[in-house]
Amino acid sequence: MTSRLTVPIRLNTAPTQGGMVIPYITVRHRDGRAHFSTNDPRRHHRCLLQARCSVCGQPLADRLNRQPLPSLIADHAFVLLLRPSDLLQGYSSEPGLHAECAAYAERACPMLNGSRTHYRRALDLASDRCTDAACECRGWANAADIQARAGARESPFYRIRSPLHTYRLHQEEGGRVRGIRIDARSAETARLVTPGHPDDLEVARILLLGLPWQPPATS
Repeated sequence: MTSRLTVPIRLNTAPTQGGMVIPYITVRHRDGRAHFSTNDPRRHHRCLLQARCSVCGQPLADRLNRQPLPSLIADHAFVLLLRPSDLLQGYSSEPGLHAECAAYAERACPMLNGSRTHYRRALDLASDRCTDAACECRGWANAADIQARAGARESPFYRIRSPLHTYRLHQEEGGRVRGIRIDARSAETARLVTPGHPDDLEVARILLLGLPWQPPATS
């Protein structure tokens, strides 16, 4: 992540590390130090279930205190940051964001601001374990999707803005929550965040969905 970014008011009280806001879903040592490349599965799940922003952890609307989600006024909206594969599968495994938190993430995250060409290789999380025996870092693990993409060329990312009253969870048989449903027409309003460095399969997905895209600039 880059430094000296303007932090939106919503994130003024958020914890930081190296000048960067620590996203709410990021794992942290007991002393507060973050491991930016790994998500806390409990916080991740809480954001999905309670319609909270993955960056600030606050509700995506002022009142989300009942389940199922209450009717929400039409001017509330949320943002999803997606890969073409997410649009094809019909759901995002990542939680939604406030518009201003998404804008901050687009500038700060190296996967969203175009400063990386490949995904990280699967991380050796054991090397980041601390000496605090009570810290949860001993249980950190790479998520299955991170392992699947490890070392691959970076995908393009797109921004989708949706009314909050359309917020629906995607669940497997048995009720396991996998993410947030994506409307089939979302590709029509998708805005390109970064062109990435996609392989041929990813380019085929872009063309199939009719997504906006241009080849990344070469140096």
